[in-house]
Amino acid sequence: MLDLGANSCNIARALTTPNVDIAVPDGTASPPIAERISKLTCVDTSHALLHRDEELPFNKEINIHRDVIPDLETLPYQPNTFDAVLSSLSIHWMNDLPALLEQVNTVLKPDSPFIAAMFGGDTLFELRGSLQLADVERRGGVSPHISPLVDVRDVGNLLNRAGFKLLTVDVEDIVVEFPDTFALMQDLQAMGESNAIM
Repeated sequence: MLDLGANSCNIARALTTPNVDIAVPDGTASPPIAERISKLTCVDTSHALLHRDEELPFNKEINIHRDVIPDLETLPYQPNTFDAVLSSLSIHWMNDLPALLEQVNTVLKPDSPFIAAMFGGDTLFELRGSLQLADVERRGGVSPHISPLVDVRDVGNLLNRAGFKLLTVDVEDIVVEFPDTFALMQDLQAMGESNAIM
């Protein structure tokens, strides 16, 4: 399996956790999914971040191979390499999402899954709207303060164009309240999700 944009290997940590939602016949939680994975390749652009939690106990419970690459938009893997590709909150940073999706489809073996979670079009809608109104009032025009995000209606088209079949695109709205704009911006900065338009 490939973890694309692995950050500090958060997916690997989750895969080593016993599944409490599925009980086995003796009533205990089912064993971690990591026991069924022969190798997980975690790839990211930051060596420090990728190796940050290397000494934590979950690393002994799953076979992790860490790859640091210069650019997540160019995958250095041969076609038909992986049985699955996972990505958690990293592909919304891609400048060329259609090309990345084509590469993901290429490195996957036939009929293998690509499962990704990303921030989509209406994320930070209220912040985007209030900053645009303030820009119009103070400067007479609008400049981007929030990174552009792909609209959910376009995700299916992009996946289809990249050659994926049997598509499922799901949306989950999570409302998080902040006392003021500055608390929200501080939280976004701590998450590493500040605007970085190239």
